[in-house]
Amino acid sequence: MKQVSGLRKFCNEHPLALALTLILVYVVGTGNLRNSVGDDSIFMTVWMVALTLSVVLLTIRLHAGQKLGLGPVRFGRRQLYLLALLPIPAVNLLAGLHASAPVSSLLCESVSMILVGFLEEVIMRGYLFEALRKDSLKEAVLITSLTFGIGHIVNLFTGQTTLSTLLQVGYALAIGLVFALVLVKTGSLWPCIFIHSLMDLLAVFAGQISSQQAALVSLLLMVYCLGLAWYLWKKVPGSVQTG
Repeated sequence: MKQVSGLRKFCNEHPLALALTLILVYVVGTGNLRNSVGDDSIFMTVWMVALTLSVVLLTIRLHAGQKLGLGPVRFGRRQLYLLALLPIPAVNLLAGLHASAPVSSLLCESVSMILVGFLEEVIMRGYLFEALRKDSLKEAVLITSLTFGIGHIVNLFTGQTTLSTLLQVGYALAIGLVFALVLVKTGSLWPCIFIHSLMDLLAVFAGQISSQQAALVSLLLMVYCLGLAWYLWKKVPGSVQTG
């Protein structure tokens, strides 16, 4: 019990250190496995499940679920603007669905991608956002979005081209802005988790498009998300204070 109390005290007193530690563990562990065995490996799936359980147990120990936006969901007609999130994962349907890999590989990759969406939202829009919002809500929105976008640079080390990676950084930053504002406006992380996990899951089964088409889709997605972020910032009730 003393160890639990000590952990809770440390996490409450140093929330930013906790958030950065979680980010480091996630990025290093997931990046190394992705580079060595791939997203469709059972080793990646086991890692993602283990890390997810660890983060969930930590959240329960800290009694932080409600504070992180993981409490009960209460949405009504005032949140119909959330439907505007659906085009974000829908971009992976532009070339239809395609699945040629073995069922075991598809299953492993699907589970891993669903958990990627959950973990990245809980760590970025949960722990990191909560650590930063005490000083300034606007800075928390901007910093977590930048961190989320820049974090995708690690894909350079998995064989992805520089252009594709830079475009991914751009639209990830824009999506990060949208997700952070959704959290501010609704007080819930669940819409972000659902859309993020759905986007990553559909990517597993997405049909192939040319590099030029992929670049165009990335640019259009970035513009759409920036426009949606502006709308949420200006038009949807819910203050984004300077703190």
